[in-house]
Amino acid sequence: MMSVLKQSKIPILIGFLLLGIDFLTKWIANITLSVESTVDTALPFWNWYLTYNEGYHYIFGELAHFRITQTVGLIAVIVLIWIMARQRADLRAGSAHRVLFGIYISLLIGATGNPWETLVLGRVTDYFIFTPLPWPSNLADQYINLAIYVFMPIWIVLSILESRRKKKAEREELQTSTVEPEESS
Repeated sequence: MMSVLKQSKIPILIGFLLLGIDFLTKWIANITLSVESTVDTALPFWNWYLTYNEGYHYIFGELAHFRITQTVGLIAVIVLIWIMARQRADLRAGSAHRVLFGIYISLLIGATGNPWETLVLGRVTDYFIFTPLPWPSNLADQYINLAIYVFMPIWIVLSILESRRKKKAEREELQTSTVEPEESS
């Protein structure tokens, strides 16, 4: 167990750094922004907008028993991080998959900011609107978006390429093993 954690200490530390940044930005938003008041920025696609999500999801609507779902979600993420750390420990140092496992571990830890805040405060702080999305967001949400929309496609492409490379190597090995060496006279 300690070996697995030791081999993933850098992604775990980065994950806790991301989690800390999420908490820090929410704290700054809470002390500097007025609730449900839009503040324009120099960027046309970005506005500050402080609001509190108290069990309502902008896509799914009202979420009953949100503290229970957040707790179950946290447990699931902790198990997933442990599984990923174990899988990462088996990969060759410096391989693309090992790096991606590390990135996912970091992003998953950072993304737990919302469930932790829900459990402690009973709400989630959202403090910016990123157009074209119509709902308020925070950094923990963006960590999830990065994992899903940036790194997952990279992982899928790398996995397909790796699978093709392995199949090609197996075919070549099979061809060389079935060809008998010529005898010289």
